[in-house]
Amino acid sequence: MNRYQKQMDELRYTEQGKRQLAQALLQARQPQRIWRRGRTLAVGAAAALVLGTAALAASPGLRELLSQQLGGFEPLALVADGQTVTDQGIEMRVVSAITDGMATEIYVEARDLQGDRLVDDAIDVSGLIRQPQAEADAKERAEKGKVSSWVTRQECVGYDPETKTALLRFGRYNHEQTESPDGQEELNLQIFSLLPRNYQAQADLPQGLLTEQTRKSRKLETGETVLEPNQTPAELENPWISLSSLGFDEQGKLHLQLELPAQANQTNTAILATVYSKKAEALDMNKDEDIEEANRLFRAYNGDSMEKVLFTQDGKLYQDICFSATVEDLDDLILDAVYGTVTMAEPIEGVWELPATIQRQQKTAIQVDQKVDGALVQDLILSPLSLYVTGNGHTYSRNPAVVTLKDGSQIKGEGQGAFVSPELSTCRWQFEQPVDWEQVAAVEINGWKIPIENGQAGSVEKPAE
Repeated sequence: MNRYQKQMDELRYTEQGKRQLAQALLQARQPQRIWRRGRTLAVGAAAALVLGTAALAASPGLRELLSQQLGGFEPLALVADGQTVTDQGIEMRVVSAITDGMATEIYVEARDLQGDRLVDDAIDVSGLIRQPQAEADAKERAEKGKVSSWVTRQECVGYDPETKTALLRFGRYNHEQTESPDGQEELNLQIFSLLPRNYQAQADLPQGLLTEQTRKSRKLETGETVLEPNQTPAELENPWISLSSLGFDEQGKLHLQLELPAQANQTNTAILATVYSKKAEALDMNKDEDIEEANRLFRAYNGDSMEKVLFTQDGKLYQDICFSATVEDLDDLILDAVYGTVTMAEPIEGVWELPATIQRQQKTAIQVDQKVDGALVQDLILSPLSLYVTGNGHTYSRNPAVVTLKDGSQIKGEGQGAFVSPELSTCRWQFEQPVDWEQVAAVEINGWKIPIENGQAGSVEKPAE
């Protein structure tokens, strides 16, 4: 996991900051393939998987899990023909996939052929979906000085104890359209590792324990200063972590120390915490100067890179977090919840490659070229899976979108993020059930209604006062 992502998400941006962020996105590149030596790859068939409608998941339990995940999209999702790829004793098989060329989701079974390494659904997954056509289009856009972007998703969504098989989901969501004359999408799912028994560790901290009292500390052989354990012990509402010590060391620096399971995988275990400012809570986040001040306070208390160290003492494992905040800041400090993961197993690293050819779901583009809630909307792009809005300057996807059908029924779409660049903004929503775009009568965003008739957009209607 990205250990600082949650902290970075807390930062607000000035107009200059927004431009810098957009520039960083412009310069982003796709993930690089991770090659590992000494891996033996056993492939069930050399050819790409052609997705049909014959195969089923390995057990009734997994079939039910898959059906729950697909929901109303199950009739549209295709399943694989049963070919498998095996590496490191883990057998992988694609059991379902769906794509509209912009949103793609693939479901995979993972089964341990050598033992009991996969015991529940607490599995962190590393992999990505490669789409050659999309990447070729991105390269062509880059050569013209234009931007391409996509986000990826990988997770374990279920586990069947009967067959000791996990159900994995991989997603890729492009922020630009790609063309496919034959309506088929060539994909290559690449899986690099599984991290089993990777448990979420999030809990609120007890109130009233942080005082100006100095806590005892010591210096480790590696040079870091940590608090002596068990000075403010307290149980937390999480089975994987407990509070050991909280307070300021002899130099006045704030520490938070947690006790972890002694058998935890120290390389992959990571717990974080954040300190907030009471002053920042009162600032106006619509003003650039207040945004800058909130950011300054955030960095002043948390630092650009907090010291986080794992150490053992008397057979117990502790993690000590040292903040930049000092005892002089005590009256302004707000301690947030701790969060992260505790890993109780070793990663399983290998190379699992599952090429596939999937029939694309049909989509249509409706030209709008009108302002919606103060920002230009150029096009609505509708598929059974998703709604995309292209234009300039909008971040609508923070709120749901609603599609009204000709029979008066409505289908809600949950926001799935936005991509903003100087040349184009794109927002995406994912529907809770399939949408027949030929039956769409209107699309509503932030209460602004865009009527649709015969595939054409009418005049945008403002929300009622």
